[in-house]
Amino acid sequence: MGPYFVDTNVLYYAVAGGTDPRAVTAKKLVRKLFDEQLFRTSTQVLQELFVNLMKKTRPALTSDAAIRSVDAFADWPVVAPGFNDIRDAMRLSDSAQISYWDALIVITARLAGCATLYTEDLNHGQTIHGVLIINPFKTTIH
Repeated sequence: MGPYFVDTNVLYYAVAGGTDPRAVTAKKLVRKLFDEQLFRTSTQVLQELFVNLMKKTRPALTSDAAIRSVDAFADWPVVAPGFNDIRDAMRLSDSAQISYWDALIVITARLAGCATLYTEDLNHGQTIHGVLIINPFKTTIH
């Protein structure tokens, strides 16, 4: 085992999922990772979460409420990629044929020491750059 990296969409459902069935799964996953002290994320994810909470949530959260939500995740190890990581993501985007932003998530997951990335944005079960992609909404959480 080891730490697990959690992408924006999972955190969004955990915070603002409402009655969406994915909200229950996301909350359970995040709670489990918190309890086991295995939660990891990145500055990119927290930025995206803030924007999504402000724009997608109905009714929209206030800036202060969105910041409080982001702060709850910032208490855990948060990876901030450097330029070499950004360049690696540029290359990975091309070689893996995924978006640059998804490539940066994979790079930062690996940088955080995570062998597993929870996201619904990439192909479930695929391994990219040594990181296993798990869509927590398609499977039982380990």
